Amino acid sequence: MKKARYFILIILYIFPLLGSAQSAKRFWSDGPLTVADFSQTDTVSYMAWYMGYTKVTEKSDGIYYTYYKALTYMLPYSSTLSSESDLPRMQMLFDRLELHRRELQQQLNEAGCDEEFGDLLSAARRRMYDDEKRFLIVNSVQRPQASSIPTFTDQSFRFGVAVGNPLTIARGNLSKMMGTAIGVAPAIEIGWNHNHIMTDLSLLWGTLTGTVGTAPQHFIKGNKYMILNAAFYYGYAMFESRQLRLMPYIGAGLGLLSSKTSSDSAGCMGINPQIGLTADIPFYTHVITQSGNSGLFSFITSNHSIYNIRAQVFIRRDTWIGIADGITIGFNLGVSFLGRNTNAARNQ
Repeated sequence: MKKARYFILIILYIFPLLGSAQSAKRFWSDGPLTVADFSQTDTVSYMAWYMGYTKVTEKSDGIYYTYYKALTYMLPYSSTLSSESDLPRMQMLFDRLELHRRELQQQLNEAGCDEEFGDLLSAARRRMYDDEKRFLIVNSVQRPQASSIPTFTDQSFRFGVAVGNPLTIARGNLSKMMGTAIGVAPAIEIGWNHNHIMTDLSLLWGTLTGTVGTAPQHFIKGNKYMILNAAFYYGYAMFESRQLRLMPYIGAGLGLLSSKTSSDSAGCMGINPQIGLTADIPFYTHVITQSGNSGLFSFITSNHSIYNIRAQVFIRRDTWIGIADGITIGFNLGVSFLGRNTNAARNQ
């Protein structure tokens, strides 16, 4: 029974604390001030306030946004009111505090890097201090107009990287020798508007399934082979939405075909034209509405990051001089990262 009484006393003690904690901050969005928002009565009215900024990450429509949010509020437990007639002046100061918050938000959005944030905050606080000194008791209040805040925009330049696991099926003379191969294909992509340039370095390996014509002993059935292909492509993003991006492309690569026996190896080269189509399906998008960084680091990390499942199909003409030639049909499945640097933030 004693333990139960102690437990009840603790609950009765905590509840008032929770109630007082809930009113520790008074935000402008909570509505006009009332006499109850001032915990003390004194001969002089005084409104205690806070101004700062905080880093926020939130999810909206499946996209994660990171931005710096200007933050202001009144502190009721440290504020005093001389009489109810002085409430309009306190409301005017509260309105001015909100105006400075919106001005600070706009400046944070437009800042080139987070190193400027401290100076911007200090300047906003000084403007609020000046308002406190300048304001006299007034009988009516006209609410200030909110400052305009720029909307979120994207620049046209985009860059990215991708890596996949290609599967190729040879046709023509190649099918008699190579069959099916698997490998890895890292790629780099840069673009301007809908035009993109891609480069990749694909590595395929497998086991020779047969011998073609007068192929040397290194290219006979049962030996291991490897194809290294360095290629450049031009692509045009003909369709882009939040759910899908389609980009046909055309280009050519310089390939090296090699085969190895237990004691020796041989190889040959070829120029291999290719056409294909990439399909990007985004699964994670992150937007940083202020840069937060400057210079090369900001360029590499990007302010608008899109991570995709990338599917790619292609047809390539392979010509290995003196060995074999034919058509290779390929399918590539992997992941890609596409980045955009952005301008000022969306409206917060």
